[in-house]
Formats: sequence, structure tokens, C-alpha cells
Amino acid sequence: MDGGELYERLTSAGHYSEGVAASTMRQMILAMYYLHSHNVVHRDLKPENFLYTAKDSDHLKLADFGFASRWGPCKTMSSAIGSPDFIAPEILSGSYTEKVDMWSLGIIAVEMMTGSTPWEGIRDEVLEKISEGKPQYPKSFWQLSEQCRDFVSKLLEKDATKRLSAAEAMIHPWVTSGVEDHAQIDSAVRKRLQSFARAPRLRRACLSMMAWSLSGKEREEYESQFAALDRDGNGTVTLDELKLALASSGGDLGHMEAEQLFKSLDMNGDGEIGFTEFLAAVLPESAREDGALVHRAFDHLDADGSGVITAEELSPVVDGSPESKQELETDMSGKSSLTLDDFKACLLGHKLKTAS
Repeated sequence: MDGGELYERLTSAGHYSEGVAASTMRQMILAMYYLHSHNVVHRDLKPENFLYTAKDSDHLKLADFGFASRWGPCKTMSSAIGSPDFIAPEILSGSYTEKVDMWSLGIIAVEMMTGSTPWEGIRDEVLEKISEGKPQYPKSFWQLSEQCRDFVSKLLEKDATKRLSAAEAMIHPWVTSGVEDHAQIDSAVRKRLQSFARAPRLRRACLSMMAWSLSGKEREEYESQFAALDRDGNGTVTLDELKLALASSGGDLGHMEAEQLFKSLDMNGDGEIGFTEFLAAVLPESAREDGALVHRAFDHLDADGSGVITAEELSPVVDGSPESKQELETDMSGKSSLTLDDFKACLLGHKLKTAS
């Protein structure tokens, strides 16, 4: 990412104000909410693993999933994994759950606002203090607001069963105090969503790869519109959220039409709309005519570098069902593959020439 690590920016700044820290922490919590709701634990959260998308952006992305693990509500983990200053006490005792990520966020919060972690001493001394669950806050910590200190203390709760979950942290008053009410969906965006739903599957597949090919900076432009759909802020949109957002923006649809719109947006068939799936639907005409972006998307699909795209190479951006494969073959008008010109035609909604 062009913006560098959170660690680097924090080191340069010394520390963040509460407002900046709360906004930054909300992004981190949203990432954890998404991971934990999909039964994934990161296990190595630290400032070095959060990256800014651009130097002039405050938008973060989570990186380095080398220690990540699948997890379930009835499962505990035991591997001693993580970076010493940020590991939770229960990792040292050898039995833990997804709550270790929340402890790490608490340590990051302290470092963001004070410039240091709540530990001093050599490695063994630090690990002993962590095992006891007794952070030693710097003096500047006690000058922070009561809400802020309450938030941190509930993340740095030694008893993991009492520690805030990602869902609970997301609605803590300190985190939500600077969050604006949900914006409404722009009328132009709503029309693009409906137009996308009516498009042939081949065109939707091509647009999906265009969305995957956007840079982080280009994707940021559409985040507020996605937030208008993602009412609970968990990073995906359900059918009920879609209906609610459309109704609140004056675009209420009938039950059947709303379900069809949702099904069309849910390209991979997992029962929820992700940000990239949303981007595929709302890409403006200018993006579809951007030569560099079009070539980038085409090259991503052309996995073997043959200069053409086969139906098989399109499969990663569709749900893989027999119905979807049949629709793709029909949309390809008897062609066994698509050229760059065919790809451009699909993006612009032009009908492909039938194979001779």
C-alpha cells in the first residue's frame, strides 16, 4: 500500500488525538467484525499490520494473515503465536478464542493515543506482566476522556469472557461518537444497481473483474455509498439491509424485484453482497472506458496470458453453479473465448458478434 504502515505514521506523529484514534479504531474493529463473523482469527494484530491505502488517505487495510486461523464458537486454540507486546494473557496459558484479537486492539489503542504500549522491561518481564493481565498505563493515558479509558479497559480485560467482542466494541460510545448517521443512496447509484441487475451474466462478470482491478484510492470514492447499504457496518450487505436502504432513499421495490436485485449483486452466491460486488454494479461509464483499467482487468482474467478469456477463466467471479455456467456460454454467443475487443463490448453493454 502506498500510504505505508500505521506504525510509520504513528511514529512520525508521536501519537493521535482521540478523534483520529477513534476513527482509526473503528476501521480496525470493522475488520475484526468481518473476520470473526466468518470464523477467522488474525492472531497478530499490531500497528505494522495495518496499512494506509495512500499517503493522503486515512483509510486502512489489514495485512499479514500468516498467523490467521479458522475458528468456531466451540473451538479454542493453543498455539503460542503473536507479537510479544500485543499478545493476550490467555495465549500464554495455551487456550484462547477470537477475543485475543480484541486484546491486541486495546494495546494498539493505548499506543495510538500515548505513543507507547503499556509495558516496560525486557521480554520476560513484559510477558510476565501480560500473563498477569496488568497493563501499566503511561501518565498521559489518564488525561484521556472517561469514555476512551472505559473502552480501553473493556478491551484489556484479562477475563476473555468479559472482554468486548467486535460487535460490542463497534457500538461502544467512544467509537460511535464521531460516526455520522447513514447517508442515503444516491439516486444515480440506485439506478446503476438496478441496471446491473438486468444485465447479462457475462457483462456482470466482466464488471466484477473491473471492480477487483480498481486501486485502493479509486475504491474509496464509493465507500460512503456502500455504508448506506451496510447498516450494521459489518462489511457486507444482507437482503434486509438492501431493502431498508432502498426504501429510505425513495427507491422502495417490490419483494420479488428486491430479491432479484440482491441475487444479481451477489455474484459469488454466498448470501451477502461484498464491497467489490457493489463496486461492480456502480462503476460509472468513465471507469468502463478507462483504457488502462480495462487492460488491467482483462490481464487479470487472462490467467494463462493467451490474449483471450475463456469461460473457465471467468469462473472465479461467478458462483460456479451449472445455471451460471450455462448463462455465460449463452452470453458468449457461441464463442469459446473473448478477445479484448469482446471484453470492451461487454463492459459497454454491446451485444457480441455471433461466432461464425
